[in-house]
Amino acid sequence: MRDILPGQPVTLTMLRQPWRVKAGQNVLVIASGNGFNASGEGRALNNAATAQSVRVRMGNGQVVSGRVGEDGNILISL
Repeated sequence: MRDILPGQPVTLTMLRQPWRVKAGQNVLVIASGNGFNASGEGRALNNAATAQSVRVRMGNGQVVSGRVGEDGNILISL
């Protein structure tokens, strides 16, 4: 992501988490609310690491946003 000069220390600000979801990947979207869960499949529109926001195009063309779970599923709280 950036040039590192010989002898330059690598700091945490120079690193990022690996992508858990990549753009174009099929993902499971789970929407949950008070007393219900609904799920569906969509295609990720951007790369994201665990706990980051990702946009997903659902099968009907609607675009939703959610957070990436540790298992790679997209979580939406309603």
